[in-house]
Amino acid sequence: MMTLRQVIDFTFENKDEWIDGNGRDAARINCNHVLRLLNPEMNVADITPKTFNDMKRTLKEEFISRDRKRSNGGINRILAALSTAINYCYKMGEIETTATYIRLKEKEQPAKYYTEEEMDSLFEASKHVGDEAELLYD
Repeated sequence: MMTLRQVIDFTFENKDEWIDGNGRDAARINCNHVLRLLNPEMNVADITPKTFNDMKRTLKEEFISRDRKRSNGGINRILAALSTAINYCYKMGEIETTATYIRLKEKEQPAKYYTEEEMDSLFEASKHVGDEAELLYD
């Protein structure tokens, strides 16, 4: 039996993209949401499609700022982090079952073009994201 925390830890320790890939920080943040919503010590075999649906409902009701709820895209990324960890452990032979879920429909976003000043600002802000993401998980 593997717990949810063990599955996530195993994936961070073994999956190349989560060890040193570009998606590491986002995966860490999204896994923190999963661990906040579900019991980290739960048996991962107990995670079912209903678990994903319950998480969707909870995430849809949460406010991420005073007047803004989480987007379907944000919810999908959180669910994808959980699904990725479960499927990775399944493919590596660490667990015997996996759970599927249905993604939420996302609105098509118009193309956004940034000014040079906005790009400089984003680049400066991104220098600190890795440090903050690391603190969230630990």
